[in-house]
Amino acid sequence: MRLVIAGLLLIMTLPASAQDVFQVHGRTNCGGSGNGVVRVLAAGTHDLTISGGISYWSSDSFNGGNTWISRLVIKDLSTGVEEVFGAGVGFLPSRAAAEAAIAGMVFTFDLPADATVAFYHTDGGGCGDNRSYVTVSLDDPIVGNDRSSWGEIKSAYR
Repeated sequence: MRLVIAGLLLIMTLPASAQDVFQVHGRTNCGGSGNGVVRVLAAGTHDLTISGGISYWSSDSFNGGNTWISRLVIKDLSTGVEEVFGAGVGFLPSRAAAEAAIAGMVFTFDLPADATVAFYHTDGGGCGDNRSYVTVSLDDPIVGNDRSSWGEIKSAYR
């Protein structure tokens, strides 16, 4: 009887679609994939949303007052392929304006095979004065949602 109950619990804990929400900071997750937030993703199509915004300047007095943007670089570390996702409207006068520009957008990317992927920012002027972060909501972050044992489930979250 215990085995049957454990098996039922295992089935109930496996998500049909998982979601991972994390922050990508303008300063600490900037400068290249080595500083990025890293996730191992399954092959297939992935959807993500971005909220918030970052500033590449130390104050809003630079760049004519337009210092905020909602954008993100994603790099497949196995292939080196990079994609930039964002609202495509350039720099805006406030974090709220940057967030409003990207609100409701869903970005899609495809991976031909299971891959380790980095999420980060780039700033040609240096990352040390960047402010704030974006929040990423990523669907299906786990390699193979068909885990069949407790050990496999735990290893997916390490």
